[in-house]
Amino acid sequence: MIPQDSFIIVAKIKPCCLGALRLLLKGLTFKSRPGIADPANPLIPFGEYETIHFARLIVLEDNTLSDRVAFGLPPSDEPIYLCFMVDCDGRADELLARMAQRPDGLREIFRHCEGFDAAADLLDWLKAHWVRPVASYVNWVGRSVLQTLEEARLHVLLRSALQKSATMIRNSYLPI
Repeated sequence: MIPQDSFIIVAKIKPCCLGALRLLLKGLTFKSRPGIADPANPLIPFGEYETIHFARLIVLEDNTLSDRVAFGLPPSDEPIYLCFMVDCDGRADELLARMAQRPDGLREIFRHCEGFDAAADLLDWLKAHWVRPVASYVNWVGRSVLQTLEEARLHVLLRSALQKSATMIRNSYLPI
């Protein structure tokens, strides 16, 4: 059985960089499907990592801070974070190391975060911002990305064969 793992990288976004980062992240998605990452995007080509079940880059911001004013409390200024989450087959630290070997896209994204030094070791920086989850969800333990893709292909083939079979049956019993 293939073990599954995950990593979560969380870093504070520089306030002056929030708009530019949002625009950059938007560029990772399909033009016709906002919010859906293009697996062949130029910064992090997720599709080239055959062990990734899912990956997300998320801006974490508390949109309720201005609600404090309604209760007579002073507005609060909380940091805004960038979260990079990946679930994968195998060990997450090995995948992260592989991703860090192609550092340009990750550097382009994380340069918007506090304390990021483009000249420093990227993998060390990512590991320093790694947050261990208290709990995680695995849909079907041991079901690999490869198995999932193969089952999806099989599903398409079976549906196609079923439709052809149904058409042949209908055509062979034409009313007189």
